[in-house]
Amino acid sequence: MKVLKYWLEGLIILALMVMTSVTFLQVLFRFVFKLPSSWTVELVTFSFIYVVFLGAALAVKYNTHIVVDVVDALPKPIVKVIDFFSRAVVLIFLIVFTYYGYQHVLNSINNITPALQISKAYVYAVAPFSGVLMIYYLIRSFFVKER
Repeated sequence: MKVLKYWLEGLIILALMVMTSVTFLQVLFRFVFKLPSSWTVELVTFSFIYVVFLGAALAVKYNTHIVVDVVDALPKPIVKVIDFFSRAVVLIFLIVFTYYGYQHVLNSINNITPALQISKAYVYAVAPFSGVLMIYYLIRSFFVKER
């Protein structure tokens, strides 16, 4: 599944490149040419949303989300039980998150963004997509320990 990792990292890099270059264009248009454009703000916002959600999926893969280290001071069997239950709670949350994210995408198909004139479903689709990726990586972490 290395292809999935590289594909995910490539999407994040692409979204960061879009965000950076469009921000540069926004500053150039606004302050040099005195022609502010609203589409640049929307595109940067949408790119940022994609970076956050896809980055969260990558963080689940590498187990780099914020953790409480106080638990590590407990005996090892207790730490394993707490780790298992915390991952189970996160898994339940992700399943609910993915389901309602998908419902939100379906409900927003007919909503159009003001500047770019695209369906908001394209923007919101990253939530259930990243949810599925996070569920996959979390279930995989139950069986495979990797860093």
